[in-house]
Amino acid sequence: MYSDYEPVDLRGLLTLFTSDNKAALKLYARSIVIHQRDFVAVILGCHRGSLPLQHRAHFSERVPDHLVPSEEDRRAIEENSLGLLKPRAAKTMRKVFQLFNERRALAGHMFYTPRLNEWHFFCFDQNDLLESSGNHWVRGAHIHFINWLWPHVDPREVWSRFVRHSEKPNSTLYLRHASGSSA
Repeated sequence: MYSDYEPVDLRGLLTLFTSDNKAALKLYARSIVIHQRDFVAVILGCHRGSLPLQHRAHFSERVPDHLVPSEEDRRAIEENSLGLLKPRAAKTMRKVFQLFNERRALAGHMFYTPRLNEWHFFCFDQNDLLESSGNHWVRGAHIHFINWLWPHVDPREVWSRFVRHSEKPNSTLYLRHASGSSA
């Protein structure tokens, strides 16, 4: 399945994992680009036992309740028939299109040693991975990152808040992201 896989720059991610100085890590974070292929390689390395870290992932989707189509909305579409949308069907369609704008698809990845003395947490939603429009970071596509070097940050709490409340941790670093094989 991954026989033709070629990592782009695994050194970048491995440097994040081996840094033991927060100030140096923050400086390094400004220059790194996390390539999707490298991120996958690290995950596979953890699961295959090639790296001394364990990996856990959580994916969720949050949809605002007011945008979930009701039975009445579904009926309006069904009863509209072909042609121009009647007012109620048009309102339902606007609601559906807005749902795609406001929903959040989240991903979180925790890499950790068995006793949690070292851990690294990455998270993002679909808007974080956009190059421009809709992205809240001026430099474009990015991943949020925090690790064991942050004092008074408990990895169990970071994980729990992300899983239960889709909450990204505060004070994360932003790491540039590239989905293709080049930056």
